[in-house]
Amino acid sequence: MNNTDTFSLTFKGTKLGFERILAPDGGKLHCTVDGNKEANIDFWDKYSIHNSGQVASVLYYHLNNGKHTLKCEVSNKKIGKSTGRVCRITGLEVTAK
Repeated sequence: MNNTDTFSLTFKGTKLGFERILAPDGGKLHCTVDGNKEANIDFWDKYSIHNSGQVASVLYYHLNNGKHTLKCEVSNKKIGKSTGRVCRITGLEVTAK
């Protein structure tokens, strides 16, 4: 992904999480649900300077049970000592009632 990449998806549920890879070239995603609930997702941390690893995080809890739209954009800024802005998503977790 480069700094102009975006994606969106529609889902039904009350909770949304990401499985992602932290890596030396990891970037940051800025996401919203339904146009307002903001979250930033990092794909780099101080432990990923020399290693990669998969982690899971729940981003949105307690959403109204129903249809939602997630929109995400790759940040054009590098984080920390990252060598890039790559965002590797390996899975999504949606919980519905």
